[in-house]
Amino acid sequence: KPRYGAKVLGILPDKTLPEIEQVLAERFVKSQDSYAEEFLASLLERYATDAVLPQILPVVDKRVGRWACAIQAPILAYLLRVNPDIARPRIEASSARRAVA
Repeated sequence: KPRYGAKVLGILPDKTLPEIEQVLAERFVKSQDSYAEEFLASLLERYATDAVLPQILPVVDKRVGRWACAIQAPILAYLLRVNPDIARPRIEASSARRAVA
């Protein structure tokens, strides 16, 4: 479990960290703990490149619109940063599912 999210690690430079993104993505995909997911999502948002998108996308498609905002917002921000075309339908799906709930 990560102990810190991007908010705490904000003192680090704004750049991607490809050397850790694979571990972050693997842990995010396997996580069943919303507290850990929140931190992992924020770290992916800030530091991951599009290299882990294929791992993250199936989880997003399964859970978008159902996550707590603290998880969903950074994951959608990550998608928007690395691939706006992929992000748009997921953001729209998220909004649609939230409107129904």
